[in-house]
Amino acid sequence: MSESPLSAAWRPAIREKAVLVGVGRGYEESHLDELAALAETAGATPVARVVQSRRDPDPATFVGKGKIREIHDDLHATGSDAVIFDDELSPGQLRNLEERLGVKVVDRTALILDIFALHARSREG
Repeated sequence: MSESPLSAAWRPAIREKAVLVGVGRGYEESHLDELAALAETAGATPVARVVQSRRDPDPATFVGKGKIREIHDDLHATGSDAVIFDDELSPGQLRNLEERLGVKVVDRTALILDIFALHARSREG
């Protein structure tokens, strides 16, 4: 018998593949370890990591054009369904990235909210 999706231990049968992205001055790939653990808790499998060391995020897309191309290439090479950013994105940045990449884009805040929703045991949760 399969477990109910209402159970706190339930996990989706098909895990989404995700590319993790981190941006910031001196940002290193190892900084994405915590985001990878959060993604796995939310039901995604991290399959690639993209980092960009830059002082200020791009106001339109958070990452530069070259990194968008790199993320796009990683998405197609890995068959990923989503991109998860290790930062909070504006609604405009989310929309621009989803239009350019053609997949779901999630920021750190939305990922954490998804985890809380997965583990909520009451209607108020």
